[in-house]
Amino acid sequence: MARPRQSNPTQNDIAQALGLSQATVAMALSPKHQHKLLPDTVALVQEKARELNYHPQRFARILREGRSRTIGVVYQTGIYHTHHDRLKHLGHRVHACGYQMMGMDMSWFDQEEDAVQSRLLEAGVEGVILCSVGMEFQTEWADFCRQRGLPVVSVASSLRGEVDGASANMEEAFYRLTRHHLEQGSRACLLMLSFHDPGFITVTGEGMKQRVAGYTRAILEAGGSIEADAATREALSLPAPRAVGEGGITGAILYPEKRDTFDNVMDMARQLTSEIVIAGELPDSLICSNDEMAAGAMASCLRHGAEVPGSVRISGADDSSVCRLLGVPLTTIRQPSQAMAQWSVDRLVHLIEHRGEPHAPVARSFPCELVVRESTALLPQLIPA
Repeated sequence: MARPRQSNPTQNDIAQALGLSQATVAMALSPKHQHKLLPDTVALVQEKARELNYHPQRFARILREGRSRTIGVVYQTGIYHTHHDRLKHLGHRVHACGYQMMGMDMSWFDQEEDAVQSRLLEAGVEGVILCSVGMEFQTEWADFCRQRGLPVVSVASSLRGEVDGASANMEEAFYRLTRHHLEQGSRACLLMLSFHDPGFITVTGEGMKQRVAGYTRAILEAGGSIEADAATREALSLPAPRAVGEGGITGAILYPEKRDTFDNVMDMARQLTSEIVIAGELPDSLICSNDEMAAGAMASCLRHGAEVPGSVRISGADDSSVCRLLGVPLTTIRQPSQAMAQWSVDRLVHLIEHRGEPHAPVARSFPCELVVRESTALLPQLIPA
């Protein structure tokens, strides 16, 4: 004989078990109202809720409050460590603010944003966070949210001035990183950027521009010259080349077009670095746009017998787990993912709670940290006597 199905415990069950009022239990279980009670009361109620395996009845709450308390997060993960890291911190902060997160990866829908938008509307999201969404989608998503009255905040995107957003100050980070390479004795540097597809992406992303700006500033301040082909110089609005000074410093930039032979940046860096080594054009320093590229470049160098940092110094960006797993620990830039995520969620919750009130978009830039490891170590023969 089948056992009768037990109903889920309610707040009233918790109240009866503790001899408290249902209103007190409701406040103790609400992050927004817990401050009205004594900490011991909140702890007692939450412990009893765990003991009874209590879970809020979401749809009943929606009907009661007329709100879903759901935040939609639209993202594109790929293989990048920082994208996953930001999502983790976004999720923690969303729940800490008393909301739930509905994550939608653009890659699930073959980049068909209409399908993603429909699912968010069906869920009744109260606001949207754009997390590392590609340039080709950002403006469309901002327009979608505005048309439906949904507050929107961007994380690590380039909608500065249009919507509220948090970003890492990659210009200052790459300036410091390039200065570090120069201080270690490098005179011929190469900045390797992620590949682009001219037929698909027509605008260079803000993060890419910042990397180039920081690198260029460091090279020019040191009296060096920026080297790039005509197409790259035009695409990135680079300064005109100038004669190399007495220090002999050059800063080349490689902004490759997508090839059929690679479909991710790690493989791209591996192939291009092999070509550079075979051609005998290996620079003193390879400054890669991210850690995945640096991993591909390092693998290629070591395969061809080019020692790191003996023959070439290599650095990346994002401080992913791969940095500590490579044959030579990687110098990198650590982005403030947790701070950016917390600020973005707090800002979106504020916009949701004050919906309809006029406000000017706020752009917040967070500093990064330079993490120096063995891949850019000063060689013994270059240490001053």
